Amino acid sequence: MDSSSSSAVPGHDHANNFLSEYKAISSKLKKRFLRRPNVAEANEQFLRLAKRLRSEDEPQYEALCHLAVARCEQSVGNHSAEAEALMAASRAFLVAEMKIQDLHCASFEEHLVSAIHCYIHAIRLLEEEDQPSRAAGLCTELGNALIKLEKFGEAQTFYQRAADLRSSTILEYIHAKTKVSECLIEVGDYYGSLVILTEIASMAEQYGGKPVVSVYADIMARCEVLRVFLLLLMEPTAQSIGPNLTLILEKYAWEHDDPVSAEETTKFLSEELFILLQSFVMAIQTNDVRALLDLEDALLDHLSPRAKSLLRKLVKMKQDKSPPQ
Repeated sequence: MDSSSSSAVPGHDHANNFLSEYKAISSKLKKRFLRRPNVAEANEQFLRLAKRLRSEDEPQYEALCHLAVARCEQSVGNHSAEAEALMAASRAFLVAEMKIQDLHCASFEEHLVSAIHCYIHAIRLLEEEDQPSRAAGLCTELGNALIKLEKFGEAQTFYQRAADLRSSTILEYIHAKTKVSECLIEVGDYYGSLVILTEIASMAEQYGGKPVVSVYADIMARCEVLRVFLLLLMEPTAQSIGPNLTLILEKYAWEHDDPVSAEETTKFLSEELFILLQSFVMAIQTNDVRALLDLEDALLDHLSPRAKSLLRKLVKMKQDKSPPQ
């Protein structure tokens, strides 16, 4: 292929220009006789090149410049700045991956793998610098990005790490564990999600005080609704999940209607929502599809997006099992 045809390849000139500039800057970092590498100058030039590449919408090349900055900072022992450069590289690699996904092009996910690697390195540096809050924030940031790419199993790992890093900060721990439970729902591990939601509900009750204050009451209400729907989807027996979890459903079954239990539950659930859930559980148990459809409409205004998704699955499951009229 001659030079004129190669210059017509999309992105060819950009790649050549980037590589030549990148090599020119990198050459300043080579050790020479009686001369120390000019790290500060190279650092500044890599940052300028990264900024220009961002404006030219070349995130994959921008990321490589930030990685070069991270190596410069590592060479002078500036681990805080090294972590910042790795974060910038991570985000640029993610933008590059998102561009490919948005165009519905085939992707071997090299940019995603590079982004995850940079995030992990930055998280480790922040932990070593005794900055667990920032490290947890990065874990959550990566988890959120993986959710957008529908990588729920991978996202769960980083949400769990965020929870581990913030185990002494109750609300942040609960937030991260809630994300873990949502990932488990997405991959179909309803029992795993149920266990985590039960842990969250227990913590909210423990730290919420008597009576439970609003933020913890909201957490308990969300957990309660999700646990009811998950149990109905699982159709478990007492032997398969244990008596503690089966008691959750019993509060809503008419034949086990206990005024004391109902009163306890409505401390964090509105009376209207409690009655709707109770009616919904009975409609599920009696396979009353018509009632389910009516209750679905009534429940929607009270539910989080995740609970709405489970509600639709439940109604569809019963519709599919119902004999044709």
